[in-house]
Amino acid sequence: MRQATVDSERLVGRVKWLAGDGDGITHLEGSGSAQPFDFLTVRIADNYNYDFEAVAIT
Repeated sequence: MRQATVDSERLVGRVKWLAGDGDGITHLEGSGSAQPFDFLTVRIADNYNYDFEAVAIT
């Protein structure tokens, strides 16, 4: 996960292979103590075209 921000009680961000100004965001579950703008290692659980659901790997 390249960039993470808080959006309605969960983190959202972008995976490193998508452009920062492009379409697509990643919704993160199980982020634990992650803060906005942390770099995280995640497992992609599902995708919807350019959007992803991910789970934090601890």
